[in-house]
Amino acid sequence: MRNQSGASEVKEFFTVLRRWSDFAGRSSRREYWIYELVIVLISVLMCMLDGTILSEAALSQLLTFGNVYSLATLVPSLSVSVRRLHDIDKSGWWLLITLTGVGILLIICWACLTSDEDENRYGAPVPAHPVPSTVK
Repeated sequence: MRNQSGASEVKEFFTVLRRWSDFAGRSSRREYWIYELVIVLISVLMCMLDGTILSEAALSQLLTFGNVYSLATLVPSLSVSVRRLHDIDKSGWWLLITLTGVGILLIICWACLTSDEDENRYGAPVPAHPVPSTVK
C-alpha cells in the first residue's frame, strides 16, 4: 500500500479553490491550515520572482506577480476563513475583527481550535482526516 499523504494535502488545497465562492458550511482545521501553508509558500515564491525579474521601478507599481497572486486568492482565503469560523460555531462576521490589527491574534487562536464534533448551526462536521482510498 502506498502512502498518499502528499496527494491528500494537494486535494485539500484544491478543495478550497473549488469552493472559492462558498461562504456557507464548514471547513476543517486541516483544510484551512494546509491551504494557508500553500498560500504562504507560493507568496514567498512570488516575492522572490518579483525581486529577480522586475526592476526596482517596476516593483513600486501595483501590478507585480505577488500583488496579482494576492488579489486572485483573496476571495478563496476569505471563504475558507469564514467556513473555518463556522466549524467552531462562530459567525464569519468575526473576520472583521482583523481590521483592528490585534484581532488577527484572536482569529489565529480560533483557527487552531478543534472542530465542533456535532452538527452546529452551520452544518454537519467535516471529517478531519479523509478516509484513505485502497488503491491496488
